[in-house]
Amino acid sequence: MAKDHLDLEEIKRRQQQLVEMKKVKQGQIEAPQVDLEAEKIVPHTVKEKRQNFWYHYKWVTIGSILGVALLIFFIVDMATKDKYDITIMAFNQYQGYLSTAVQEKTFEQFAADTDGNGEVNVLVNGAQTYPSGSTSSGAVVNPQMAQVASTKLFAGMQTFEGFIFLMDESTYDSLITDSETGKKADIFLDLSQYSGKNAAFQGDKLYLKDTQLAKDWGFKEVPDDLFLCLRDFDKYDAGKETNRVKKLRAQYAQEKEVFDKIIESVLKNPAPAENTSDISSK
Repeated sequence: MAKDHLDLEEIKRRQQQLVEMKKVKQGQIEAPQVDLEAEKIVPHTVKEKRQNFWYHYKWVTIGSILGVALLIFFIVDMATKDKYDITIMAFNQYQGYLSTAVQEKTFEQFAADTDGNGEVNVLVNGAQTYPSGSTSSGAVVNPQMAQVASTKLFAGMQTFEGFIFLMDESTYDSLITDSETGKKADIFLDLSQYSGKNAAFQGDKLYLKDTQLAKDWGFKEVPDDLFLCLRDFDKYDAGKETNRVKKLRAQYAQEKEVFDKIIESVLKNPAPAENTSDISSK
């Protein structure tokens, strides 16, 4: 019977609560005031305080930690990554057979320590290109590979990654020729003033066939159509003289000095290259 009595009391209490809630809803009585401060749980121990903080600020804390970690990563990456005094844009059908490390050593003798870090660092950046979707040996290649090389070349043109280009005839033609109109753009420095002194200079090209420059690159015989060009920034319509344009103009001046040293070297050393290995059969 005690259990029944308790059940009846509970039922009466709930019915009374429902009546009061209905009166509050109808506006007959005011809702009971709740003391929020009294209801608030205040942590007292160190453990409780830590748990309370983590409960309320967990995601803010995690986000802050990740943000600081990313910031540190970028700072360290910028401080430790290799810095290059000059970038040679090497896009030609032979590039896949060559050692960029050897090429970089070849160009270091002409470069200067422009960033003042006590070292001369040259980056040869590029890719093997494929004339009409073929390799230099005539083998058909994956069109995606050719597209990647082409995209990388034109991206480098847009960003002015470098002004000195190492190319072959087919790559050169694809770069300067408008695919729709067939019109050829004049974007490289004219070298015809040196043609009378050395046959390696033709138009805007410095052919490497009969020079010492490419002697250590691994060719049994340097190809006839491999040459250097200097992109002429003065022929580029830069528009307003913004800070970016000023930086590019300074970069061009530095790289032109390097190119001038290469020209001087070719004029002084016109002998054919001595090659130590054969890549022509690859």
